[in-house]
Amino acid sequence: MDKLKRYRLLCHFIADEYKFIEQLKSWEVFADTTEYQQQSYKRIEKWEQERQQIADYIKSISNERYRVMYYLFYIKGMTKRAIAEKLGVNERYLHRLWRKSEKELTPYE
Repeated sequence: MDKLKRYRLLCHFIADEYKFIEQLKSWEVFADTTEYQQQSYKRIEKWEQERQQIADYIKSISNERYRVMYYLFYIKGMTKRAIAEKLGVNERYLHRLWRKSEKELTPYE
């Protein structure tokens, strides 16, 4: 399940890469940055695909409660405490449910 944590990291990578592209565009006055921009867009495309694969995996989880937990944690970035409150369960129960989901679900590869 650790690979699912990469979703949020990819969001940061993509945002930073777009900032870098804007910086490259501002440097065009001094040098041709087209090749660097193309490389950046390729990286963004690769990261977007990986991010979409993670989102698709979470959407494919058949157990609705697990799917909601994973969506809120990995995609929305909520804490487990906040998820427990949102689901109307206590934090201890959520942690038990989380461990159970990790045993039952096919790991994301």
